[in-house]
Amino acid sequence: MVNLNDIDSINVFKNAAAASKMYEESNPNGVVEVVLINKANLINYEQLLKKFNIPNSESKLPVYIDSAIAFQPQKTYFELSAIKTVTTDIEKNTGMIYISILTIFPVKQSKKDGGTIIGRVADIK
Repeated sequence: MVNLNDIDSINVFKNAAAASKMYEESNPNGVVEVVLINKANLINYEQLLKKFNIPNSESKLPVYIDSAIAFQPQKTYFELSAIKTVTTDIEKNTGMIYISILTIFPVKQSKKDGGTIIGRVADIK
């Protein structure tokens, strides 16, 4: 999660061959590379939890970023200025405890495709 003003460029490598030219690992689906300007202040997941006083013992809980599940939050970097809150919460119906990360770029329901949840960071015109 980064602030849009801190993005210098975005590069898309659409397949494994293109991605392997830039990255040593095999990436069968390609890679999206986001190049940030120098002032961007990124922190990792562990640092984010510490900053918001979430105990390390809770770091393995499921993580939702603006209501969307994060499958590998430990591999995610965050820009602190893009984060509103980080809290633990309890799902009302199941009692499941999870970590909720709310950002300044909330997930919105798409009106065009019948309700699919889509992450939205900017209106592209």
